[in-house]
Amino acid sequence: MEKGWLYISVRMAEYWSIKSDALQDLAMCALLHDNALTQYISEELQNHSDVYIKNNLSEEKKHLHCIYGEKNISKLPFKTDVSNAILYHHEHADGTGPFQKTWREIPLFARIIHLADMIDIIGNSKDFNGQRWNFICQYLSKNKDRLFDSECVNAFRHAFTKESFMCLSDDSFLKQIYGGLFQEKNKFLTGKHVKTLQTFLQILLIINLLLPAGIL
Repeated sequence: MEKGWLYISVRMAEYWSIKSDALQDLAMCALLHDNALTQYISEELQNHSDVYIKNNLSEEKKHLHCIYGEKNISKLPFKTDVSNAILYHHEHADGTGPFQKTWREIPLFARIIHLADMIDIIGNSKDFNGQRWNFICQYLSKNKDRLFDSECVNAFRHAFTKESFMCLSDDSFLKQIYGGLFQEKNKFLTGKHVKTLQTFLQILLIINLLLPAGIL
């Protein structure tokens, strides 16, 4: 599931009929949601060993990459308001996240990216198989209104079936999207999804010009 969170975010957006400029902005935010993680770790390495960082990466420190990331994207040419989409993408629905914001205080894009990111982590498990889908469904039910708000859980269930989700297990999935090679090969994707995801090549060109070196 290379960059699976990206595709999951775009598919979830259908639930709210997010389209056009807003959909492309969501895709860019999803692509860049952890853009400052490498930057944060690099700065910490100047003062501590990598072992120290891994053992002491508390919630208080984790939220710094959200602050850096929000600042990094502030000058990108978004066409809609994406304020705090990166800043709050680790917040939990019940207010137990790094900034202690409840779901009603969190922008929709941040809520979408949060769920998509967590599902992608589960999907990247080495034993990814048919049982993984059942685990994901149970995980979402258990954490509904705790980690994730009900709307986002419903959006994910609306967007995916077991079969359509399992097609993401191929690591070459997004490489095929970028290359435009899969249009007739993957029956679960529609033309509008292809068109949206193929805009990422243009987005990446803009990002490479405007973000600090080494972010991607």
